[in-house]
Amino acid sequence: VQQILTDSAIGSLLVSDRTNILYLSGFGGSFGWLVITPRRRYIVSDFRYADRIAAEVDPSYEFVDASGKRLYDEVLPSLGLGAPLGFEALCVNFHDAAMLDATGLELVPTVDLIEELRAIKEPAEVEAIRASQRMTETIFSELLPLIGPFVRTHPQLQIELLASEQLARLDRREADIALRGDAFQSLARAIV
Repeated sequence: VQQILTDSAIGSLLVSDRTNILYLSGFGGSFGWLVITPRRRYIVSDFRYADRIAAEVDPSYEFVDASGKRLYDEVLPSLGLGAPLGFEALCVNFHDAAMLDATGLELVPTVDLIEELRAIKEPAEVEAIRASQRMTETIFSELLPLIGPFVRTHPQLQIELLASEQLARLDRREADIALRGDAFQSLARAIV
């Protein structure tokens, strides 16, 4: 990631997507951000997660205790970030975008910067995915005979199971679009 920042002329990157935080740092908690610069890496959270961060997070990340502080106008400026600040555009709501804008930092929205890294799988990751798939297939093959009779008597459940299977094959952005408005109903009708 630090090399990507250097190559793309982004001075710093604010990572707020939970999956990307877990992928980059190992932190699985529900409250925190990563701030990455070309030379330093920070994990920003509060005191409640200090022990968990110490246990889970790659030691190259410096813990920044944001207890009682506001991320945008207190914590980020204290880190001496290089400009421009990249942020995950698909993970920032309107309020957070306004707060980021109010910092006065030069901002650069990024899309799929970390996701593109996650798409590249090392052999150990590929094997872990295959092992997980084998386990899922085993469990499903044992459950299918148990739920089969119930599904035949409840057609709506059959539609939901088929739609869920179809959604599982979509990437994140396609699934988000499919679940909006009437799109999910269209998908369910198409399956039936």
